[in-house]
Amino acid sequence: MNKVFVLQGESGLHSFLRISSIVLITLSCLVVGIFYSVTTNRIEEIYAKDTKDTIYMLKEDFLRDTVNNQIRRIDARRVVELDRYSQILPKTTKMLVEVEADTTEEEFIRIFSNHFTFRSEAGVWSALLWDIESGHVIVDTDGFFTTQEISLESLTELEELFAIVDSPIFGKMKALYGVRKDRIDSIVKEAITTEIHHTEFAEDSYIWVNEVLDYRGGENYAIRRIHPNLQDTEGMYLSTSMTDIAGNLPYLEELEGIKKDGEIFFTYFFKRKGSEEIAEKLTYAKLYEEYNWIVAMGIHLEDMDNYIDTTNQKSGEVSGRLFPIFLVILVFLVAGGSAMIIFVERWKTNKGKRELEEQANHDVLTKAFNRRMGLHDLARIFLRFAKAKEPNPAIIVFDIDDFKLINDNYGHFKGDEALKKVSSTILSSIRSTDKLYRWGGDEFLLLCDGVQTEYVEVFCKNLLTRFCTLMEESHEPELKMTLSMGVSYFHSSDSSHLDALERADRALYRAKRNGKNRVELEL
Repeated sequence: MNKVFVLQGESGLHSFLRISSIVLITLSCLVVGIFYSVTTNRIEEIYAKDTKDTIYMLKEDFLRDTVNNQIRRIDARRVVELDRYSQILPKTTKMLVEVEADTTEEEFIRIFSNHFTFRSEAGVWSALLWDIESGHVIVDTDGFFTTQEISLESLTELEELFAIVDSPIFGKMKALYGVRKDRIDSIVKEAITTEIHHTEFAEDSYIWVNEVLDYRGGENYAIRRIHPNLQDTEGMYLSTSMTDIAGNLPYLEELEGIKKDGEIFFTYFFKRKGSEEIAEKLTYAKLYEEYNWIVAMGIHLEDMDNYIDTTNQKSGEVSGRLFPIFLVILVFLVAGGSAMIIFVERWKTNKGKRELEEQANHDVLTKAFNRRMGLHDLARIFLRFAKAKEPNPAIIVFDIDDFKLINDNYGHFKGDEALKKVSSTILSSIRSTDKLYRWGGDEFLLLCDGVQTEYVEVFCKNLLTRFCTLMEESHEPELKMTLSMGVSYFHSSDSSHLDALERADRALYRAKRNGKNRVELEL
């Protein structure tokens, strides 16, 4: 009866635990579901904002790079045109020099005039020919002088108008010819206008250019120089009082930004061409000072909302499909996480123990084993030796010669540096099976297993030689040290490991008395 009662009690307890587990899991899933829903909505909001900011920034970068590239193309075109005419100029001078040498003065004047008046690209070139003695003007293609006399002052002013110019002498006559700056600019502006008219960008974007006439603004402050989308309006005057569809003053905003920083980002509203649809456009404008051009480009913004809505819809569909999988994974993660926590805790505990043992067994300053560990190892090895007469390691005690002088002359900081130097040097010179201990002060203990008594003196001398060599290479004279060593082994008559240690100490002090920087044995 009692047994049945116990079994029924255990069965009831198990049922209660199962029901409790189911309820707990159900509640957990419900909480996770609510959390997931709220979090998903919040993430969508954050994603929409971050995406919008990112797209806005990318559009700004695109506009800035495109406008700057266009300005670089203007500069490049100016260089190309100047270089082209600069190459023609010396050839023209050479030709005229040859003509002047082979013809009469009258014939030369005719050829000179015809060359700059009727040749191809004649309208680009400007030429002047005058009599040196009288200053009488003979040829003036551009009508520079209203009188027939020429002066030095007027010539100086005239030369400043040219981008490239030459002024050779032909007998009794002198010439001045070349290409004026304004004509180079006209050629460049015409080429850039054609280029911008024929350049196409995605999303109905384009570059346009306004030329500033008056930086104070107001009526007719600028002229629309290039506009691919409204070519019939090119040449019209602009006013800073002009508004966009929303009543904003984009031309005023643009001019103020250009005057302040030389560039500006701004937005304005407009009706799409051939449509009543109102659109917003992000614009970047930058001043090209040489021509007083405001080079600008705009790009539509309304596509961002469409992109974000589409992306959110797709991500919502994906989230709905992933939610059941997420719950299953959650259950496994809870179980796995619990196991992982237990494993990590045990690992950290063991690791902490190992680290504590490491710290307890090592000298903090020199990183060698400490005296506590040395006494433990000596006692353990001696017990094995007493039973089996092996192993019998070489017990080497050494210290720094005249260490007190380092502390007295250079301070305890340098003394610590010396101890660390000794430890690191010895550790780098011994075998992986050897063990180094800091015994106290500047004294160290070295246990070397497998070094036979007949070879131990050579082993220690080699160690001292290597140590001295490395010390000589040091750039710090206070750290150029020497060591004295005393060596012993366990004897079968020893009562403890301390007997061998005492013999090694006596050998060390003999090394000190006998001149230092040496090895003494008491085997």
